[in-house]
Amino acid sequence: GNGLTTYTRLSYEPYQGIWLYGIHEWTQPNFKEPIAFHVGSLGVQFFPRPHLEFNFMVQRQWLPEPVGKMDLALLVGHYYL
Repeated sequence: GNGLTTYTRLSYEPYQGIWLYGIHEWTQPNFKEPIAFHVGSLGVQFFPRPHLEFNFMVQRQWLPEPVGKMDLALLVGHYYL
């Protein structure tokens, strides 16, 4: 079947190297069924110096029953060569 997915990210840099962001994702995998997935995330990215990044995010997922709501927290670090 046919479906649709959207991904929206809004971000703001209040101080150099610190980014606040919000993400909304919505997926309708099949138009013939009334099942949709919603995901909302809030996070902060920190770039303390070139080639180094830390990203902390909390996320809430609204999934079809029997799963229902699910929460997730994520901390990621990157070092770029």
